[in-house]
Amino acid sequence: MTDTKERIAKVEVILKKYDAPVLKYFNPGLAREAIIEFFNENKISLNPALIALYEWHNGVQDSNVMQALLEIMPMGMFYSLDIMIKDRAMINGWNFMEIKGDFLPLLGSGEDDIYLLNNSSGEIFYVCPAANIYDGELEFKSIDSMLDFIIDCYEEEIFKIDPINGLEVNEDEYHKRIELYR
Repeated sequence: MTDTKERIAKVEVILKKYDAPVLKYFNPGLAREAIIEFFNENKISLNPALIALYEWHNGVQDSNVMQALLEIMPMGMFYSLDIMIKDRAMINGWNFMEIKGDFLPLLGSGEDDIYLLNNSSGEIFYVCPAANIYDGELEFKSIDSMLDFIIDCYEEEIFKIDPINGLEVNEDEYHKRIELYR
C-alpha cells in the first residue's frame, strides 16, 4: 500500500468485519477545508496523513464506556481535534516530561498512555508517565507506518475484536511485532 487513504479504508474494512464497537463511537469525519483551517489556527503542520485521518473520523466521542470498546490498537483511542488541543496544552504544562518539541496527542488511553505525533517530523512517540516513560519512545516512523502496523496486527490476528468486550491483544506477539515498525 502506498496511500494513507487506502490504509485508512483497509482499517475501516477490518473494523467492520469484526463488528468493532468503536464504529458506534467515532465522530463523523471533517471537511478538508475545516481541518486545514483548524490546523492553521492551532499551529499544526499540514501533514497530509493527519488530514486524511480527520477526514475519515474526528476521533472518538468522549463517552463513559469501557476503554477497550474505543481502541483501534492497545492504548489507542483516536483523539478528536478538540481533545488533541486540550491535551496538548495539558502535556505542555507537565514539567516532568523529558520529550521536547511540538507534539500532538494523537492516540491514547484517556489516562497516562499517549501516542504523540511530532508535528515537525511526523514520527509517533509513546509516553506513559505512570510507567516512568517521560522521554518518549519512538513507536512509529509515521502515521502510515502506524496504520500498516494496525492492519498487520489484525490480519495476523494479534489484535481481535470481541463485539462485547472490544479489543483483545495477544501480548507476546504484539511486543514482537511492534519492534518491526519502530
